[in-house]
Amino acid sequence: MKTLVLITEHIDSQQAQWQVDKIMAAIAYDLDLSLVFMYEGLTQLENKAYSNLSLYGIEHVFYLKQQEQITQSLVNAQSINLQDLKHLIQQADLVL
Repeated sequence: MKTLVLITEHIDSQQAQWQVDKIMAAIAYDLDLSLVFMYEGLTQLENKAYSNLSLYGIEHVFYLKQQEQITQSLVNAQSINLQDLKHLIQQADLVL
């Protein structure tokens, strides 16, 4: 199974919908998906659409550890440091 890492750094309404579309496509193609949210992209985790990611089999949801000021809303996300993020990217077949 191919692995895909989707990184969300910046967000606006068009990018938010595009990110959801990419997630749904990855699910349809049965990719091993990891989501990483950082910087402004962290606000996307407050969206109700992201609260049910585990229902779609997405269990690898991370946020960059340096961004811990918003962690109260990141119920289903795990912190990841920069070194672990680099390792995750190196192990992935695809990174978007």
